[in-house]
Amino acid sequence: MNEEYHKQYYLDNKDKLKKYNKKYCKKYYLKNKDKKIKYNKEYYLKNKDKMKKYSKEYYLNNKDKMKEYNKQYYLKNRDKVKKYNKEIICNY
Repeated sequence: MNEEYHKQYYLDNKDKLKKYNKKYCKKYYLKNKDKKIKYNKEYYLKNKDKMKKYSKEYYLNNKDKMKEYNKQYYLKNRDKVKKYNKEIICNY
């Protein structure tokens, strides 16, 4: 009974809940931004080697997926990419 009620409530009020959560998350983020940045820096400094190892492994394991994704993105957004590349070249 309780689960069904919650499911139905969520379905009925989905838009309201999403707006509320988005608003709440933004307020929370702005309120705790400094703490989060500080924590992330500390974590990175403590685990630098571990993170480098993980990122390298991730890259090697997903190299083909990333190439495929980049191809698809380029095909869909060819004009944007060309425009972006021209802007970069012009700035140098």
